Amino acid sequence: MFKMTSEARTMKVYNFQADTKEYIGESDAYIAPYTGLPVYCTEVAPGKEVDGYKLVFNGETWLKLADHRGTPIYDIQTGIRREVEELGELPDGVTTKEPKTTFDEWNGTDWVKNEARERQQQIQDATVLKRELTRKVSEQIEILSFAVNEGIATDDEEKKLKNMQIYRYKLNNVDVSQAPSILWPEP
Repeated sequence: MFKMTSEARTMKVYNFQADTKEYIGESDAYIAPYTGLPVYCTEVAPGKEVDGYKLVFNGETWLKLADHRGTPIYDIQTGIRREVEELGELPDGVTTKEPKTTFDEWNGTDWVKNEARERQQQIQDATVLKRELTRKVSEQIEILSFAVNEGIATDDEEKKLKNMQIYRYKLNNVDVSQAPSILWPEP
């Protein structure tokens, strides 16, 4: 432990970063009489550096903390990716294994695709698409129907109306439970 003295001296000190307290090297420090050590250093030797770890001073001794900073990790509940930002072991509830699909679920050791969830999403997507296609064609049918009913439609417009009505009928008969293998009708 450092002891203040009445004499000036030069001594070896071990420097660390202000924010993370990580070891950054040693140097010789001039210590004036009745003063302490410069900030962010200690006279306690850090020991040997080890790959994958950083030496961190805790105020009394040096700790070897795992350095996973920058490593992608995935939340085992959501699969959401983020990067490790702090020194230390990986937090609970994450893995370094990347999920392969948005339907993967963590089984305790690996990601496993939830086929039922994927299937449910495919049916939901098909339902939304069917509704949107039907809405768009219905808008066009409404406009052309007015023209036909008022006797102002051209022959091409009457033909187009009939084709759109057939298309809407075919859309109505699409079985969304067959997603993703649906053969969608052409307009």
